[in-house]
Amino acid sequence: MLIRKGLHYLGASNYLKSMHWIGSIQRMISRSRVTTALLFSLLAVASTDVLSAVTESAEYKPEGDVYVMEAHFRWCGEAKTPAERLKRYQGFWEMQHPEAEDGYDDSRHVRMVRHCAYRLAQLYAELGKTEACVRMLKWLEEEDDGFDVERG
Repeated sequence: MLIRKGLHYLGASNYLKSMHWIGSIQRMISRSRVTTALLFSLLAVASTDVLSAVTESAEYKPEGDVYVMEAHFRWCGEAKTPAERLKRYQGFWEMQHPEAEDGYDDSRHVRMVRHCAYRLAQLYAELGKTEACVRMLKWLEEEDDGFDVERG
């Protein structure tokens, strides 16, 4: 009888331990669902913040609603990464580069556009965009009045 009680007790003990183990697994699964949902929502919020920061960084917003070309150019160079600087200088180029040669406002405008072209060529080279770099260097060569003597 003592052995039976002992076996019965051992059997009950194992059963209770297994039920406790099942209950803790169920709690862990329910917690992991909550944790997973929380992590995904935090990831979604963080990724939208990063995405908006990246897209906003390529758009220049002048202080005081007055556009100053030099301030815009300086802002382009303040970006932290070469890829971000490239986006900013490309935006400057699109805004300031005239389609026709007579589209420049003054000599200051010509200098700023050429300066931007040099920066773009440098960034294209740094980022391994060889074709774009060569295209920009050819544009600079065509625009340089000093080569007119050699072309003669």
